[in-house]
Amino acid sequence: MEPSLIIAVFLILLTGLFLKLRKGAKVPISRKKVVIITGCDSGFGYEMSIKLRALGFTIISCVLNEESVRPLEEKGIFAKKCDVRNEEEVFIFDFLYVIRFI
Repeated sequence: MEPSLIIAVFLILLTGLFLKLRKGAKVPISRKKVVIITGCDSGFGYEMSIKLRALGFTIISCVLNEESVRPLEEKGIFAKKCDVRNEEEVFIFDFLYVIRFI
């Protein structure tokens, strides 16, 4: 994805938020506890996602492989492919996925 497209998406989201605030709308603040966990394909990240979900937390899991998304989603965990070493993927993950939990 082009950097200019990433910036455009960010500006569109920011403009939408500004317009809502300008009209006097209150931005809802989530009272839920949301946890973002990386490395959830297996091991510690996977286990932590399942344990925290069982405790009632909303979990957003980052995985490296698309095949790892479905098993987490079947357990009620929001999972998305995101390589945290890739700045572009992190940006997209943050603004197009995490923002819905704010």
